[in-house]
Amino acid sequence: MPNMAYVGVAILAGPIFMRKRNFLVRWMSPVMFGAAAMAWQLPGTSMTVVRNVWARYGDPEAIDRVQEGWRRVWAHQRILKNMVVEKVEGLRMALQEGRATSPGIKETKNVIREEVKQVAQGVPVDVQAATDKAEQVVETSERKVEQAVEKTERKAEQAVEKTERKAEQAVEKPERKAEQLPLGFKSS
Repeated sequence: MPNMAYVGVAILAGPIFMRKRNFLVRWMSPVMFGAAAMAWQLPGTSMTVVRNVWARYGDPEAIDRVQEGWRRVWAHQRILKNMVVEKVEGLRMALQEGRATSPGIKETKNVIREEVKQVAQGVPVDVQAATDKAEQVVETSERKVEQAVEKTERKAEQAVEKTERKAEQAVEKPERKAEQLPLGFKSS
């Protein structure tokens, strides 16, 4: 029962958020907000409504094909995410061990691209837009991973330089102390 209240509030909130927009957007916002809230709050009920409407006015098997396509996309997304996480962890370990770079970053990018192509070949036309979006997300993730790798490498280089400077300063301090005489003594 509370979920129905959330859906009702979303329907009523739609025009409020779209107050100074186009006439068509303002009138369609309750439908869009209500559909989104219903799918989020009442997923079983919303799927039943969609199936009934689709069975009456469309191809009932199309929903199953779309759902299967989305399941494949989500499964491959999880696989790709795990691969990226493993490679990033490998890179971090390599940097901690003192190696400059991890050799598998470019190989990982190629594997990810191949996985996306395989997903795109097995997905029906209805889900092609989702596959394109997934490719964009993967490319964005690749760019972010590359940026993170570059940033980590820069920070590692800075840390090495800082450590070297501190080591040099630590060596110079005893030399300076040896040159200084205790209080009260004067050099001649």
